[in-house]
Amino acid sequence: MSSLNKFFRFMPLFFSLSLLLFLSACSDTSSGSSPSIHTNSSIVSSFNSLIHANPLSYTFELPAQRKLRNIGSDFSVPETGADTGIFLLPGEKVEILASGSASVQPGGKLSGPEGVPTCLKSDLPEPNLPCYSVVYSIGISGRAGEVGNQVGFNPPTEGNLFLGVNAANVDANAGSFSVSVLIIQKGKMAALWVAPEDRFALQGVSTTLSARVFTQDTIIDNLQFTIAIAGEADVQICAAHFSSGDTYSCTWQFKQNGKILQNGPVTFGFVLKGRSLSGSPLKPNVNPAGTRTGVIRYIQEQGGIYAGYAATNLNGPITYQKVTGSWIIPQISCESGEVSRMGVWVGMTNANPAENSVLAQLGTDSECSSGIPIYFMWWEMYPDPSVPLRQPVSPGETVTASVAFQNGEFRLSIDDSQEKYNFSTTQSGNIADTSTAECIVEAPQTKDPNTGNYQASHLADFDIVNVSCQLKDTKAIADGPQDILYKMTDTGVLQAEASNLDAAGSGFTVRWKHR
Repeated sequence: MSSLNKFFRFMPLFFSLSLLLFLSACSDTSSGSSPSIHTNSSIVSSFNSLIHANPLSYTFELPAQRKLRNIGSDFSVPETGADTGIFLLPGEKVEILASGSASVQPGGKLSGPEGVPTCLKSDLPEPNLPCYSVVYSIGISGRAGEVGNQVGFNPPTEGNLFLGVNAANVDANAGSFSVSVLIIQKGKMAALWVAPEDRFALQGVSTTLSARVFTQDTIIDNLQFTIAIAGEADVQICAAHFSSGDTYSCTWQFKQNGKILQNGPVTFGFVLKGRSLSGSPLKPNVNPAGTRTGVIRYIQEQGGIYAGYAATNLNGPITYQKVTGSWIIPQISCESGEVSRMGVWVGMTNANPAENSVLAQLGTDSECSSGIPIYFMWWEMYPDPSVPLRQPVSPGETVTASVAFQNGEFRLSIDDSQEKYNFSTTQSGNIADTSTAECIVEAPQTKDPNTGNYQASHLADFDIVNVSCQLKDTKAIADGPQDILYKMTDTGVLQAEASNLDAAGSGFTVRWKHR
């Protein structure tokens, strides 16, 4: 919730309570006496029970300028107030969790909600509590206590929760802490997400799902994580195990019913099951902390002479119709006498190459020829030799290249907008050679004239190159349905490394690592 003044959400209930109090508290009147209104304690108790019948959860930012008390032990309640508006009752269990860092120390130094061990404590509003820590109190005159990273307690009295920072000069502070407050009644269960964060973008072959569980007089039986894909019902994907403290976790391998899920948007949730201390089962708590929504990208890593991404289907056959890549030709650094190369290209081929498979590809080449940098464009139907283009190019120019397949033919096109140059060629092909579409940075292979064998070139120092890679109809390469991430290695040494895909799933960066 964005506002600290949560009590506004109870306003309709307060109006109802006022009416109930008026109707039930008016005493019988006799002649000559005035009607009186008295508090009906059973109605107040029922009202409080109505508000707190189930666990309550609040998440908000606590500004570092928020002060719990002033040095004179009087609460300082500016317009924004130290009062969170969260009402606490005796018998409840309260958990407060704080995280992040803010500039709360003299000189603007950062520290976490736990504060620091030493400072001039005589200047602090609460000298018995850690310096610059997040602190709390119940009611305007309640005893202050430390929140730190986490605190749990049973309120000794009812009242609103106050939160602030234990610092003398809060006006000089900057930033905020993320705070979550849980209120758990007896015989109830509550939870908070640990991972993933909301609006996640998960890339890899597995991920850890985890949640923190809080109870009062309750035994947890199990926690099941669920997944929902657009248009489909929630499905359980893994049973969490108790890992540490109050955290339950499981490792999920991006699979459902033994099949790898297609890359794309998903929603995670979880179901919490438990029983009372007497053994009676409780009603399952479905998504007690809400859900988490984002995208998953199943991406396998492979080593070799490539750095970049390839779209493929790891569950079965697939054919691609087009792949397009754009990049700026990188300037390479050549030492005296150096012989080295690097290439950037797009292409399509067979995910399971056969003897007669081809790789239809085209792109740019940057090489050090006896220490002199040379830049050119080329196309190739590997294993046939590459064909260089005569049009000169220079570093810093933007190139867009594409390989498309239709009616038994590959069409290879490349465009240099700065030079107003466009080239295309059509070559016969086989649809079997369209089951992988890729955008690659490579240490190009060179054919040994003596042996006829191909050998990777020494990788030229290109520093960094940004690549945008899309499939047909501008779909991101992340759409896969799955992908392969290539990391360029040589005898175990990382030569060039591609970053994770960007939020759109099309862009990535390749960095030169080792000559």
